[in-house]
Amino acid sequence: MLWFIPVPVFGVSMIYKIVLGVGVLAAALTVGALIYSVLGWKRGYWGIYARVHYTLATLAGLAFVWFLNYWNLLGWQFLLADVSKLAGVSSVPWSQQEKRDMNS
Repeated sequence: MLWFIPVPVFGVSMIYKIVLGVGVLAAALTVGALIYSVLGWKRGYWGIYARVHYTLATLAGLAFVWFLNYWNLLGWQFLLADVSKLAGVSSVPWSQQEKRDMNS
């Protein structure tokens, strides 16, 4: 079977981390789109209809990022925990190890 895992899996699987990372990527790209939308209006790039269309698409991106943040689907926790593991730093306050250390 393709999805059969013979050993128990603890924590969050890699596929979930990737899916949650897509939301972070969408947030970063939305910030870029917001910057270009403002520049488009300030400098008069494109025609009026193209600027309105780009602004509406940027607002849709902002609404999507808000939606992801509201339902806690951005995945900041998992990405920061992985980066801190790679760097050898345990500075992420919501890691399971620090929760165990604080409780004991």
